[in-house]
Order: sequence, then structure tokens, then C-alpha cells
Amino acid sequence: RQFGIEVVLIKPGGVYTNFMNTANKLYPEPLPDGTYREFREKFQKQSNAIFDPGKNSFGVLSAKKVAAVIVKSAEKRKPRTRYR
Repeated sequence: RQFGIEVVLIKPGGVYTNFMNTANKLYPEPLPDGTYREFREKFQKQSNAIFDPGKNSFGVLSAKKVAAVIVKSAEKRKPRTRYR
């Protein structure tokens, strides 16, 4: 503030994008007998569940909702310091 710079912190948490679909396509398959196969399967299952737009229990927001908050805060004369 002493330098005349005002900062607004946008803290959306999880945001649904096409990230998991892209990651699943590009993530290399582990070796059939590799030690990471089980880890990868569990990680993918958990990640896909967390970022599933049909399950709101994890607090995942749409990109449109986050964008609306960003625009709203940018248009305010005196925005709040933080937006969750």
C-alpha cells in the first residue's frame, strides 16, 4: 500500500477445466509390472472424482463463476482484499 499498489487476492480453490481430461490423455501408461501402476490408478480415480463437475461436494467451481468474481472485483472502486 505504501507504494500505491492495491492488491486483490482471488482464492477460488478447485476450478473445473479440461485439465484432467488432457492429463489423462497425455499421462504415460506405467509399465505392466511397474510399481507405480496401482499408485497411478488410485491417483487418477481420486483426481477424476475431485474434478467431476457433477459432484459439488468438493467445492469445485466453474471457470465462469471464478471469472465473474474476477470481473466484479476489477470493476469495484474499493474491492475487498480477498475473495474466496
